Amino acid sequence: MSARPELAYRQQFTQALLARAADAHPANLAPHEARRFRVYRNNVHTALITALADAYPVIQRLVGEEFFAAMAREFFLLEHERESTLALYGADFADFIEQFTPAASLPYLADVARLERTRLEALHAADAAVIDASALPTDGEQLLNMTFEPHPALRLLSSAHPVVSIWLANQADEPQNIITASAEFALITRPRFVVNTLLLDQATGRFTRQLMQGHTLQQAYTNTSSIAGEFDIGVAFSQLLEAGAFTDAATYQEDTK
Repeated sequence: MSARPELAYRQQFTQALLARAADAHPANLAPHEARRFRVYRNNVHTALITALADAYPVIQRLVGEEFFAAMAREFFLLEHERESTLALYGADFADFIEQFTPAASLPYLADVARLERTRLEALHAADAAVIDASALPTDGEQLLNMTFEPHPALRLLSSAHPVVSIWLANQADEPQNIITASAEFALITRPRFVVNTLLLDQATGRFTRQLMQGHTLQQAYTNTSSIAGEFDIGVAFSQLLEAGAFTDAATYQEDTK
């Protein structure tokens, strides 16, 4: 091969690697080099499709392997930036699905992808010890005036679709029918190296979001009740502690500046 400026050749190589034409290859390759490039190109495409399937197994199950492969190929042919590691590949896949016309008949699909992405991010988040519930004050008024530090892996996802029910239904050997059409909150935690996905009711979901934003228990309860109505704060808070949602607590200090 004749000498080429390295950067220009890399750009040409990348463009050919992700071009739509099946016979695309960098210019000035000998026939045997072009054949080798096509093999390499096919391997790269297969690796990207496999990486997406590993990250979004429920999406693949919902649409089937053939449809998923076609959707995945369209995704990586259109994307402009890519994760440096395949373990976290596909960050924008849910947004792509939302605009992918052939998937329009499955309006919940993008949010299911967001749930799967959220679980992947939680898996790779930093580790931290969860708060010891027995160390919290027993005085109710003091407890209500405390804020809580979210675990690094804690994630909360809200959807207009029953995404948790759909995800759970597709964990069994045989997919189960989804009979609800209600909005759902998903709580994702990873307190002991295992990612957990919990379905929260609307009030507990809003309450959790308030705590994650740094509000005290009292503020979170008041703000949630004004929207969702009365709910059992004790049950909701206990559910979050048991799930390993927090790492630390502090008494709220009002800023007097």
